[in-house]
Amino acid sequence: MAYLREAINFYGRDETAGKKAWIEVGMLASGGVSDDGQARYRITSINDGRMLTGLAVMCWIYAGTKIWAPQLVSKLPDFSKEWGLAGGDGDAPRK
Repeated sequence: MAYLREAINFYGRDETAGKKAWIEVGMLASGGVSDDGQARYRITSINDGRMLTGLAVMCWIYAGTKIWAPQLVSKLPDFSKEWGLAGGDGDAPRK
């Protein structure tokens, strides 16, 4: 839930930067991510090189997809309950 809230807030601050980060995490995940608790992935478009776990990467992908391409959400792991708890408000980011 915290990863989703963080992504929602980041995406809501600046749509251009948010979309850039969403694309970057999506491209990274297309090669596969591990959620073994050890693996970390550097996302250069988030705060100049933020490190995310595999679970965080999936949450950031879910949040961006929910906001900008909601028709594709059904193809992702289901974070719908967490989305509501994290402050997701329909298809628009919270500001």
